[in-house]
Amino acid sequence: MSEASIAQTEQSTGLRGRRLVATLIDLLILGPTALFIMLATGIIESAEAWVMPQPIIRLTLLAVGSYILLNGYTLTTAGQTLGKRVMGLRIQSTHDGALLPWWKLVLRTYAVVAVGALLTINILPLVYLVNVLFIFGKPQRCLHDYLAGSVVVRMT
Repeated sequence: MSEASIAQTEQSTGLRGRRLVATLIDLLILGPTALFIMLATGIIESAEAWVMPQPIIRLTLLAVGSYILLNGYTLTTAGQTLGKRVMGLRIQSTHDGALLPWWKLVLRTYAVVAVGALLTINILPLVYLVNVLFIFGKPQRCLHDYLAGSVVVRMT
């Protein structure tokens, strides 16, 4: 085994589990943040807010806004969500290891979900499942990583 492949094996050991825990941490933080924003703004408290398609639009904007509020700064400056920071992970370019520009971070985060939602809301869980199942390949990258040219690595 070459030194490069040994380093790659050491780098990827436990990556799937670390990414899962980081995502769970992000979800645990995102829920209360979205609830706080909802209560502070009254975004979905009126009866009119529940007339279709407004709930889908409002809840989507609430989720996106909460995610950006929580992770926008750390993603653009360090390539990390709060969960990735706790788990010692970083998102970087597959080409040069640099931080991704903001538009690639948006593409990475929302492209797969947006495509699924455009097709139909019923197929969204299936699209998301396919996205996540890509991580079981040897490179341990989700579909959104391939679309954005990104890779999640352990911090050294």
